[in-house]
Amino acid sequence: MIIKGLDKFSLIDYPGKIAAIVFVSGCNFRCPYCHNPHLVIEGSAQPRISERAVLEFLDSRKGRIDGVVVSGGEPTLQKNLPVFLGKVKARGYMAKVDTNGSRPERLAELIEAGLLDAVGIDYKAPVGRYNDVAKSREDDVGKKVSESIRLCVEKGRLLELKTTVHRRLLSHEDLLQMRRELDALGAEKWILQQFHHAETIDGSINDEESYSDAELANFAKSMHGTRARGIKGIFFE
Repeated sequence: MIIKGLDKFSLIDYPGKIAAIVFVSGCNFRCPYCHNPHLVIEGSAQPRISERAVLEFLDSRKGRIDGVVVSGGEPTLQKNLPVFLGKVKARGYMAKVDTNGSRPERLAELIEAGLLDAVGIDYKAPVGRYNDVAKSREDDVGKKVSESIRLCVEKGRLLELKTTVHRRLLSHEDLLQMRRELDALGAEKWILQQFHHAETIDGSINDEESYSDAELANFAKSMHGTRARGIKGIFFE
């Protein structure tokens, strides 16, 4: 795999577990708000971490961490992902993949092979607006993401389903439509994630006003099974 980063300790990326995070390079989306532009586009100037170094680190941490999360970038584009996850599982670790959900066939293969304990899916937009929001040129990408969500729900692997919300990209009606789509897929829990200024693929999005914490909290409150994350304070009507 093309590994570009290793976070040796995380309490938030695998809820309920202590985990190491492996970051891979390359993605088939160009989401304007992406906080990992250095991972989305492969560059020779970016340092690469060998798989051997990662596995040696995991060997040294047995009994101290519970699992490994492969994030990115988009992990399902990595041809050697099944081999790497097999090595992770062989060492006794739980394995989670954070994905954009555009490769349901890859997720199905990993689940059937017993290589995945959990999946986190970034749910970008209503099906009909997926290409516009995610800046993807692939056909039927919204339907593919829906298929991934349904698969993970049915197989009991869906651990996190989150959406980064920015005023430019998603309206309240868009969010309500997304909630309806999730209901149809059998997915109940959903996280609305506040946009925060950072280095992004589209730098202009930092200059545009997004929703306030109070607005995002009210959006979440208006929809069952939904909560807001990345906001400051607790908001009441």
